[in-house]
Amino acid sequence: MSYQAQIFTIIIFGLALGSFGNVLLYRIPKGESIKGRSKCCICNKILGCLELIPVFSFLFQGGKCKKCKTKISCRYPAIEILTAIIFVATFITNQTLEIVPLIFLILSIYMLLMIALYDAATQKIPDVFTAALFIFALIFQITKIGIPNLNLAKDILYGMLVPIIFFGGMWTFSRGRWIGSGDIFLGGAIGALLGFQGTLISLFFAYTIGAVVALALIISGKAKRGAVIAFGPFLCVGAMIVIFIGSKL
Repeated sequence: MSYQAQIFTIIIFGLALGSFGNVLLYRIPKGESIKGRSKCCICNKILGCLELIPVFSFLFQGGKCKKCKTKISCRYPAIEILTAIIFVATFITNQTLEIVPLIFLILSIYMLLMIALYDAATQKIPDVFTAALFIFALIFQITKIGIPNLNLAKDILYGMLVPIIFFGGMWTFSRGRWIGSGDIFLGGAIGALLGFQGTLISLFFAYTIGAVVALALIISGKAKRGAVIAFGPFLCVGAMIVIFIGSKL
């Protein structure tokens, strides 16, 4: 398969998973099953195949439901496009990987994106998202090396222990006021994905970006001192930065 064909395939894969991600982000907070056909959230019209094509259905329908003409949020195509862009970026910056570890790295970064968006909207991190990230991360690490060894096990273990002990201490000392328990498990899953060094670098970026964003919100008047801001998105962004440019760092 040519390089252009590989990029095209990854874009299609990203748009499709982005569309599925919209289902997860819409239904799980409402306690709805992810099974069943998609429908308009206003008139409950069951969507046909031509109404479920990522991005293109939104454009062809003018951003409106075909039946009730209610405007569809731009968030849906935006998430689909963002997912495709992140998948392509992962592929371009990790071309030395074999196909199997690359697939599980892409799936891992997909879960990072879902966690970031979900936590930003609800200030909660579903355990099923973190568990999926952890499983994908372990498979990625094992398939990347080929034959598991003691050094790999130590790197994964130390990578997990750093955020778990650090965040766990913060959570215990503050009784959950400074950081949520979901961030502890997320940090552990990221540690399994990035290993010891990568985890330290991702934490640096997470706190730096988080501080800049928090300061900007306070200066702009959009947040007050003491306001609660979800930290999961910054952890996920920090991990993505390491995945994209970690080798250069």
